[in-house]
Amino acid sequence: MHLISIPLFIINPLIVSYFEYLLIITASIFINLAMFAATTAFRIAQKHYASVFPLVYLQVLWSSIAGIYIFNEYMNFYSYFGALLIVLSGIISLPSQIKQLYEN
Repeated sequence: MHLISIPLFIINPLIVSYFEYLLIITASIFINLAMFAATTAFRIAQKHYASVFPLVYLQVLWSSIAGIYIFNEYMNFYSYFGALLIVLSGIISLPSQIKQLYEN
């Protein structure tokens, strides 16, 4: 992808100011810190995954509420069917999650 941008840069070079360099450097530092924090959080969360995972199912509820109130968008049959599959898969996986919770 970078090789494609070389001819474009030669034809119409973009002059970057010092402030833009500062913004790029600052953004890259914060992005790297965020990636490090997310990786560390996932490593720590592996021990407590079974106790936190049921909260993921609340995303279905909150996204439905946000869709109705913010975007005036209502669920159709396929949305209800998909939500039902997600909830059923959570119910089916409950015994293994409880077992994992008591093993740790």
